[in-house]
Amino acid sequence: MASDTEIEQLNIAPEPKKFDAKKFWLTVWEVVKWVLLTFLVLTIVFNLIKIAKSKNGDAFPMILGFGDAIVITGSMEPTIKVGDAVFVHKQSAYNVGDIVTFIDNNGNVVTHRVVSVTDGLYTTQGDANNVADRQMLTTDNICGRVLFWIARFGYFVQFMQSIWGVIIIFAIGFAIIEVPYLVKNITKKRKEQKEAEAIKKRIEELGGYTNKERKDMAKAEKEKSEPKKAEKIYFVQAPKKKKGPVDDF
Repeated sequence: MASDTEIEQLNIAPEPKKFDAKKFWLTVWEVVKWVLLTFLVLTIVFNLIKIAKSKNGDAFPMILGFGDAIVITGSMEPTIKVGDAVFVHKQSAYNVGDIVTFIDNNGNVVTHRVVSVTDGLYTTQGDANNVADRQMLTTDNICGRVLFWIARFGYFVQFMQSIWGVIIIFAIGFAIIEVPYLVKNITKKRKEQKEAEAIKKRIEELGGYTNKERKDMAKAEKEKSEPKKAEKIYFVQAPKKKKGPVDDF
């Protein structure tokens, strides 16, 4: 049979761990920070490549078959409006009803819907237009099919793909990395300053002694605590008086 001590130990439940809110939020911040930094790095690389390709005369630069365009006309309204950003992907073939982005004969980037396919030739038309486009397209002429679009996001994308946009992205990345350390250092210095002020205030309350004064006081206390040396006492023997006639009485 188990002893009373063993039974008592079995009945004692372990204490639940306390929730450390500070540690939790630090972990959350680390995850968010690295996700943002990854996104910013990819955005910078993507934008730099697009800027370089645009400088070389590429009207619609794409990376790994992906690209984006900014809608500047209302030919696709109400589906896609002016200022929307469309994101496309290169396909081997397209179907009727697909929204595609292509470059017309004038060098303009156009986003319209495929309305018919005949012998490998695609006919497109804007949702807001009454007639189809005159230009017949091949698979090579089409930049890609629109995967999705974000309303009014085109202006932001356009700015982010500029030199100033890349600089701002760099600045945001730097802030994400450095600001927490700066805040931590400032908080640490303030804490040290408060502690120093508290010590100084305490010294003033105790009399505000200087280092020399404290040393002198310590020396005096030490001398008081040490036992005193025994003083030597000297006895002087008085000279003997001679007996005179008066002493015989």
